[in-house]
Amino acid sequence: MLVKVIGTVEEIGQVQQITDKMRKQDIVVRCEQSQYPDYIKCEAVNVTIDKLKQLRVGDYVTLSCFLSGRKVIKKDTGTPMYFTTVKISTIENDSINE
Repeated sequence: MLVKVIGTVEEIGQVQQITDKMRKQDIVVRCEQSQYPDYIKCEAVNVTIDKLKQLRVGDYVTLSCFLSGRKVIKKDTGTPMYFTTVKISTIENDSINE
């Protein structure tokens, strides 16, 4: 599922080396589309990380992201756990365009 995340860059995390071939970097975007702001953590993987280099905290951005989720059953209790991933596809730095 493709979603747009629009808002201000709140935080840019460090690049993490997950495996020999996979790197990941998180970014938090503050979205103020309602009375209370939402803080959405998105992740950039491999080549998308290079696109984050243009961003600074405070920049206004539009991110196109793939939203996915998975279910894992805990071995010890048999209860389900759910995980959601917001993976960045494209980045528009609207602060540059102003």
